[in-house]
Amino acid sequence: MQLGQRLKLTNQFVEFTSLGIYRLLYGLENQTDVRHFAEEIMRPLAEYDQQNRGSLVKTVEAYFSHHGNISQTAESLFVHRNTLLYRMERIQELTHLQLDQANMRLALHLALKLWQLRPESEGEPPLL
Repeated sequence: MQLGQRLKLTNQFVEFTSLGIYRLLYGLENQTDVRHFAEEIMRPLAEYDQQNRGSLVKTVEAYFSHHGNISQTAESLFVHRNTLLYRMERIQELTHLQLDQANMRLALHLALKLWQLRPESEGEPPLL
């Protein structure tokens, strides 16, 4: 139930076995190294968004929801393709990750998933 609440799945019945990668990440979230990993990557994006009324965290989420397809991601965010490309460059600068490298894309994706699992009581505004 806790995991479903954190993932905003409160209006539906969800079996733990159907939560995929979140099942694994939920068991790891309290490890210091894992939390530090997610914070190190996602905190600069969240802080940028808060300071600049930006949407870099939502952009990362949409990017992975659309399997890295720039055109589909831009369309889903209702922004021009060039705007999305600018945001992706900014994300790379802030995270120090080169998203043309598979292992770095995976790092960003995992950090995002871990970030989404944070309880709202940690003082951060909800990101979803």
